[in-house]
Amino acid sequence: MMGEFIMVLVKHRLFGWILKPYMVEKLNEEFYTITESVLAEETEDKGYSTEQTELIKWSAQCSDKEIARVFYEKKVATRDFFAKLTDEKTIESIKEYIEKRLLKCFDIVRKANIRVFYKAESKNLFDEDEIEIVKGTTKAVFNFIKEEDASKYYLSISDGQNTITLTDTPGEILTNSPCILMADQRLYFFDKEDGIDGKKLLPFFTKSHILIPKSAEKKYFETFVKSSIENFQVDARGFTFEVLKPEPTAILNFENDWKNEFILILKFDYEGKTISPNYKKKAFVDFIDNNGEYHFIKLERNYEFEESKASFLRQFGEIEEVNECAYKIKKQLSEELNLLNWVNTNSSLLSENEYIITQNFHDKKYFTNELSLDFYLEESNDWFDLKGTVTFGEYTIPFIALKNHLLRDIREYVLPSGEVVILPEEWFEKYSGLFKLNKTEGDSLKIKKHH
Repeated sequence: MMGEFIMVLVKHRLFGWILKPYMVEKLNEEFYTITESVLAEETEDKGYSTEQTELIKWSAQCSDKEIARVFYEKKVATRDFFAKLTDEKTIESIKEYIEKRLLKCFDIVRKANIRVFYKAESKNLFDEDEIEIVKGTTKAVFNFIKEEDASKYYLSISDGQNTITLTDTPGEILTNSPCILMADQRLYFFDKEDGIDGKKLLPFFTKSHILIPKSAEKKYFETFVKSSIENFQVDARGFTFEVLKPEPTAILNFENDWKNEFILILKFDYEGKTISPNYKKKAFVDFIDNNGEYHFIKLERNYEFEESKASFLRQFGEIEEVNECAYKIKKQLSEELNLLNWVNTNSSLLSENEYIITQNFHDKKYFTNELSLDFYLEESNDWFDLKGTVTFGEYTIPFIALKNHLLRDIREYVLPSGEVVILPEEWFEKYSGLFKLNKTEGDSLKIKKHH
């Protein structure tokens, strides 16, 4: 394989930008000469790397011949296909098809450090035709200027070091979503998760700003500006906003699911705003209008904190995560272990790790704190007196008080506070037989020594 493998940006007459692979050589100091057009069917035994082979494959799928084959049901000559291509829906579908492959190509180009050039009409390429690939992710900056008579809005972009105004830098959108922008011989890449597509940038290639009249100002700030502060980087002039990063509170809400089975729902409270881990918004924004003086307060989510609380719950062997925020007793343990009893057993540990237990039942309030059972034995001539106490938080009762519950398999015990205790299954297995075989006297269970 002679020369250097490069990718060249070429503008298609109908579908916008595509990438083509070439082999080039620099025969003198002034320019590169294309020595070979790389064809997908001729890649074997050419010594191409894995990345180069992938680029050849994806770019070949954007050729006129391949597009005609993919988008026409019958075999047709490429020239005839394009001569008859007038349907706008088909053209848009082809553009989307090409965009997906262009994104795959640029992903490989960035990772493999393959150079990209812009090709005009000339057969030669010059150093100034090379397009710089900006490292990292580009961010859109939403600029809002509140003035006495009206407000202005415009978009600029930031590569982490420089802020570029779009009207000062003629550019082209190569892909819409995620957006790739070519401006001033540089390629800027936007993260799809940031919500910036090419359509948001386009107006500001020709307009310096969008004017918001005074009559629409407050509504505009309450809606669009608020949403922009919530989701994007904002430059504010004529009004203020502050960004707060409060420490959230982890909440485990005990409730019934649609099967009427106990479930724990993990939530997070940010200064009175309660959300689930799968809540889509990254921040909360409040708008304050103080006689025309606008102020925004932005509360940012602490994703590291949220993930640490979810990870802590995943380490327990008895429960499982049934979706992104809900936990239940594992199915194979459900007959011998109740979720409420799991909460009872682990309430101190959960409290130490700053979880707050809440519950949501319309007719009951369950006891969710720790419960304990203590026994002691007194010996007489023919008997052992077995005494015990059961502690439910601040309440302590004689173990003998649970006799009827254990003998009749009554799982719920109501405390003086009205809270309902679910007695553990193991208590029924271990202790109901004691009441069947022995008599009770006062707070004692009398056990004959020959037992």
